[in-house]
Amino acid sequence: MNNRVVFSSLFLLSLVISCGQPAKKPDTTDIETVQNILAEQIDAWNRGDIDGFMQGYWRSDNLRFSGRTGTMHGYETLRSSYQKSFPNRDDMGRLTFQVDTIYQDRIPYLQVEGAWTIHRYDTVQGRFILTFQEIEKDTWKIVEDHTW
Repeated sequence: MNNRVVFSSLFLLSLVISCGQPAKKPDTTDIETVQNILAEQIDAWNRGDIDGFMQGYWRSDNLRFSGRTGTMHGYETLRSSYQKSFPNRDDMGRLTFQVDTIYQDRIPYLQVEGAWTIHRYDTVQGRFILTFQEIEKDTWKIVEDHTW
């Protein structure tokens, strides 16, 4: 067998093996960090503090949020959207999260899947998939938010 055939066979085998591996359970410290970020977001929201809530997000034009009305890009765009949609404390209500799972399908990202509820004059609820990235050592931020 020539080297090209051997190399191609090994490359294809490695692709098959890597694609078939289940999502990995992330490091316990990283899970705790992400859980703390979510808890801080809930606390900030329930104080009526959108800027505090936004601290969990990556402060970048590359931040992506996909929701019921489409996809938007950028930290300031998302912040403005929250301020417009929730102009006062009564509209913000009381936020709760139910985290169903936290997993790592690729490094340096963590996926968080769960549900959200806003308790107010009309209770609203939905689901989310958040992608956290370790932006710097031990600094995790939401880089993608799919909320519906």
